Amino acid sequence: QSIYIYERMSSPDPTSNDLHVNNKDYIDGNKEAEYLALINRGAVLLSRYPLVPQSANHDCGIACLRMVLRGLDVPQAETLLAEAMEASDLGESVWTPDLLRILLHCGLRAQLYSICLLPNPGYAQLNFYRDKFSSDQQRVARNLDWISQIDPQAAVQQSLPLSAVLDHLSARLGPVICLIDANNTDAARLRSCMHCNCLSLSSPCCGGGPYQGHYILLCGYLPEERRLIYRDPMSRISEYKLMSFKEFDRVRTAYGTDEDLLFVFG
Repeated sequence: QSIYIYERMSSPDPTSNDLHVNNKDYIDGNKEAEYLALINRGAVLLSRYPLVPQSANHDCGIACLRMVLRGLDVPQAETLLAEAMEASDLGESVWTPDLLRILLHCGLRAQLYSICLLPNPGYAQLNFYRDKFSSDQQRVARNLDWISQIDPQAAVQQSLPLSAVLDHLSARLGPVICLIDANNTDAARLRSCMHCNCLSLSSPCCGGGPYQGHYILLCGYLPEERRLIYRDPMSRISEYKLMSFKEFDRVRTAYGTDEDLLFVFG
């Protein structure tokens, strides 16, 4: 199994999410100590899902699928994943219905909630989507047709509150794959503030940059601290990440995300 470190490329834009690969092992933390520390803080935690770093700047969603498949000990997971990706006609651009189709193809139960299941025509002007938008529309439509034949209830056009995510995790039904705007996180906004020297996240100049879609895997939360626990495929260290409920609701509902939540059962 090849494991890599991912570092940001030198760029005048501090919010750039371009990555390159160093052929070095990523840092594997003390998993038991980390787990016990979170449990002692009152965490609800699904600990079976390992970090799988993404191998390029466009495959965070596929990396999240690998975390799910490995966590659930799916037999011949890599073979199944390769077959499902080919059947889904994936290129470098991946939408959440594509991920749902792959999970169903692999024999897993999953359910997608989104305020817009088909690609929103308004996104054709976003740099993040522009180059392949037309072909993406056609592929996603085909994959949604396939999904409707396998499980008519698997894709639902509906907005869900944070409480639905917490309920799913509390019941230990499985993890949740979520699409966020990586350039709207507190860390990205702080980098933007440092670049313009205003050092205030409330400043209008600190928006973090243009939309940058990114998938993360939610696997728990800290009720008293009001923080979600997640795996970030862009991370170079095998440890859980934390995000406040407030920040999570901002980045998951940002324009471009369609509020996509992909619930996995297993």
